[in-house]
Amino acid sequence: MTESLPDIELQNFEIIKLIGAGGAGSVYLAKQVNLNRLVAIKVIKKSREFSKDLVQRGLMEARILAKLHHPNIVSIYDVGEEETFFYMVIEYVDHGSLEEEIIKSKKVREQDVWRIARQVCHGLQAALSEGIIHRDIKPANILLSRQSGHKCAKVGDFGISKMAESTTSITKEGTILGTPSFISPETAQLGVNNFKSDIYSLGVTIYYCLTKKVIFEGGNILQILYNHVNEKVNAPVVHNSLLNPDANLIIAKMLQKKVENRYDSYGDLVVDIDNILHKKKPTFASLKDAERIYHKEQIRLFSSKTKRLSITKRLMKIAYTTGAVDNIAIIGMWNNELREENLHDRTAHFIESFTELEFFIQTYKDQINVVVIDLDYLAEKSIDVFTKLREKFGQTSVLLATDEKINVDEEKQKYFCTYNNLILRAGQSKNLPKIEEIDLSVIIKLAKEKSWSFELEIQEDETISRINIQHGDISNLEATRDISDVHELLIKRNTTWRVIKKLAAT
Repeated sequence: MTESLPDIELQNFEIIKLIGAGGAGSVYLAKQVNLNRLVAIKVIKKSREFSKDLVQRGLMEARILAKLHHPNIVSIYDVGEEETFFYMVIEYVDHGSLEEEIIKSKKVREQDVWRIARQVCHGLQAALSEGIIHRDIKPANILLSRQSGHKCAKVGDFGISKMAESTTSITKEGTILGTPSFISPETAQLGVNNFKSDIYSLGVTIYYCLTKKVIFEGGNILQILYNHVNEKVNAPVVHNSLLNPDANLIIAKMLQKKVENRYDSYGDLVVDIDNILHKKKPTFASLKDAERIYHKEQIRLFSSKTKRLSITKRLMKIAYTTGAVDNIAIIGMWNNELREENLHDRTAHFIESFTELEFFIQTYKDQINVVVIDLDYLAEKSIDVFTKLREKFGQTSVLLATDEKINVDEEKQKYFCTYNNLILRAGQSKNLPKIEEIDLSVIIKLAKEKSWSFELEIQEDETISRINIQHGDISNLEATRDISDVHELLIKRNTTWRVIKKLAAT
């Protein structure tokens, strides 16, 4: 973008620099002298190629903005026409557009995107309450500022907006307005717009922000328009496996081909955005919405991930509070915030590469119970990790937890279990996987290393003994056995044990 200043003069304004340019004119940063504030000035220069439609659109945008007073909509200060140009003075939003933010960001926080989307909804609802439909929602038309340290989104560029009930138009018949990559199916096919068209465009915008991809790429404009009307969409999780699974559902409802299947109001959409921000299930979006719009084979990537995450977290809690499981090897991608929540839990290990697996094996050699959890249907990778752990930890019980049947040999199948069965075995049942050989010294070592105090339950045939261990020292028994008997019991094959209570560390 060139920094040349226009050969224009406006009383009371000092032009500073060019900050944007396009087919509808140029935008300059300027200083309003009498109020000592920065503003943006949209300028449409008159020339031989100049179209009167541009000025009409500029005047229409000015009249629309003049009706709107909302913190999530760009404000207008003045409008006018000189001999050689038309101009509009609007609020200067100092942190650029959402598009610029996404392009320059290496990592986009999902929560930030939903908060921005929520604010855009409020701005669009304020416009709709005045009977105004935007018709060109996209990242470039959402501007960002900072207020009290938080990002504030402002909807701008109402240049092709229309009154919801208006029958007058300055658009030639058959012309489709909007940006092809963000346009709704009904607009692409029939040139029809309503507020649900803006919801669709906002859905594409959120999709872009979370994946850095538009829903349909490549090809010519006609192909993109055809795809909006007829083709299914790749689920966002395909491009970003760290997303909250419910993000796929909310976006799916916004991207419905049929208008009647989208959100019925901005209010309903905000409810679901608030739900995802507060880690609750969507109220309005459902799996049925996803099945209509996404490719069938992609549904499972997120449909049960919420359940799998929940069960994994429950297992981690059980492992942490009871010691029933020494380590959990998690295969798959977790939402970063969920991962951060569990950094304190040393029983959970996120293994995303074989380098991490080797580190895990070297670091945790003395194991008793290890569970491998397949979070993302990475069956082949999970089986590889499971097999490696079985080889390295010969005296350890290694289980693979998954919620789908995996084709493996009969020997390995014995060590597979469902998530629900895993929870039952770890937290409630006495029928934990039998340990082939347990050495009391391993338990003592773990207790001392981890500063654990716990009660251990040993079952031999019908006899159950409970042992209280304080930092590696056996302090009391609930059965009439001496220490040597307990040691023999612990190293005996086909004996089942479990930690029934983790005591407070002292």
